[in-house]
Amino acid sequence: AGFAVGAGVTTLRMQSASPGVAAGLVSDFARASIAGQPYDVASSDRHTVKPWLAGRTTVSASIVDLASQGFPLAGGRVAIVDRIPAPTLIYRHNEHVAAVTELPLGVRRAEAGAAFETIDGYHVARWSDANLAYLAVSDMDEKSLAEFVEAFRQAQQPASEAPAK
Repeated sequence: AGFAVGAGVTTLRMQSASPGVAAGLVSDFARASIAGQPYDVASSDRHTVKPWLAGRTTVSASIVDLASQGFPLAGGRVAIVDRIPAPTLIYRHNEHVAAVTELPLGVRRAEAGAAFETIDGYHVARWSDANLAYLAVSDMDEKSLAEFVEAFRQAQQPASEAPAK
């Protein structure tokens, strides 16, 4: 009985000590920033980035063109989340970068947490649609990240769902 209790407590400690999805993606973002190249495939052309990611991930990347809103696509990379290769899109805004990782809705801890938070000095935004969970990590200020998220979400909506201007 003592062994079972000890094993149970150890398991709980290990689970609670493991980093969440957002913390892991912040670490990936920081590593990519330090390396000086935040992407594996560099291109502003979604017709180059999407097939590159499609051959390496299990999720079909939802690449939107945000250049006219001041957030041009810079490229993409693969993030590993819960042992699942997930597409990460890299957008630029002035001298800053935003990395959007797209995950299946069932990934543990992907949707947990606040819509906006700060982890180790980086801003993180979370949202989801009917099919995917999205986590954006950025060195932008909170206001710029919120503008980016809004532009991304609006660009994903079909023309029939877009709000009238």
